Amino acid sequence: MADSPARVLAETLSNRSPIPFSTGDCTNGGADDLTLLSIASGLVLPQKIQFFLDGWSTASANKGPIIQVGPTGGIVTSGYVGWGGAIGTLAANLTTSAGFKLSNEANMDAGIISDYLVTLTHMGANLWTSQSIGFYATTHCLFSTAYITLSGPLTQLQITTEVTAVTMDGGSIDGSYWI
Repeated sequence: MADSPARVLAETLSNRSPIPFSTGDCTNGGADDLTLLSIASGLVLPQKIQFFLDGWSTASANKGPIIQVGPTGGIVTSGYVGWGGAIGTLAANLTTSAGFKLSNEANMDAGIISDYLVTLTHMGANLWTSQSIGFYATTHCLFSTAYITLSGPLTQLQITTEVTAVTMDGGSIDGSYWI
C-alpha cells in the first residue's frame, strides 16, 4: 500500500530546514492589499508556509483579515472553500469565497488587536489548505480551515480584508516556508 500524499509531504518537510521571512511593520496607510509577499524561491516552490500574524489591527470597525494566495499570474480573489468559528462571547461562522478567512469581521472593532497562527499546506496538484487559530480582544478564540485549487504553483500571498480602502494600523508577520 502506498503512503498517502500527506504522509509523504510530512516526511519530506521534516528533512528540510525552514526559510524564514518577516515583514516588520505592516502599516500600509490605506491600500487594500495590506501585505503582499512573494514567496517563490527561484524555481523551487514552497510546500508549506507557516506564519504568525502578530498585533493585527485596522483603523475601521468590522474589518477582519483574510489571506489570499495566487500563482505567478496574480492573487486569486474567489473560489476559496472553508469554515471556521469562535469560542467565547463571539459567535461566528467564518465563511467566504474571497480568501482564507481568519475572523468574523462583523465583530472586529477599530483598533482592537488580534493574533493568528496560519499554516498553508500544498496537498498536490496546486491544491492548498489553510488552518488557522487566533485570539481576538480578551475573550475570543478563533479557528478556521479552508482550501483552494490554484491554476499554477503558489508564488505569492497577501493579508487583506473583504472590503476595500481599509487602513491597517498595526501588526507584523513572521514566519517560515519549506521547499
